[in-house]
Amino acid sequence: MIINRLIKQMEWVFLVVLYLLDVIFLKSLFYQKEKKNLLKVDFYNEPIEREKIIYVVITAIFKKQLVLVKHRERTTWEIPGGHRENHESAFNAVKRELFEETGALEFTLERVCAYSVTRDGFGTFGILYWANIEKFGPIPDFEIGETGFFDNLPQNLTYPEIQPILLMQVMKKGLFSQG
Repeated sequence: MIINRLIKQMEWVFLVVLYLLDVIFLKSLFYQKEKKNLLKVDFYNEPIEREKIIYVVITAIFKKQLVLVKHRERTTWEIPGGHRENHESAFNAVKRELFEETGALEFTLERVCAYSVTRDGFGTFGILYWANIEKFGPIPDFEIGETGFFDNLPQNLTYPEIQPILLMQVMKKGLFSQG
């Protein structure tokens, strides 16, 4: 009788311990998954090797409004930018991308900084620029379907984890102020 009772108590304790271990293990897995999906954006004032620069992003302003673009295949807005071609300098890539995505014909450019975006341990580098657009032509018939003018970033962004951070960096330099 006593042995049976001890066995039942041991079974209960064993089940509780298994349950607690299971909860701890699941929380650990959840934490690792959350940690793995974290996105990190870093900024650099020093030059980055040309070969490492993948992207150029241009915070463009026209008459004190933020210029955003909408890709033909998306319903979200984004800051103009794109890939740097292997043969291009970042500066030439910025001029090309700004024209291709907005139709900008006359503008002034200023380099803001280099940046990196890291997710899941993999990072890419880009250069962030500011542009004051003075004159537009038609948008070339490439990938952009629409250009919009905003006092603030809209809610429906293509890259909502990155674009506000990049814009804040431009604002810190005093190159744009929202609404």
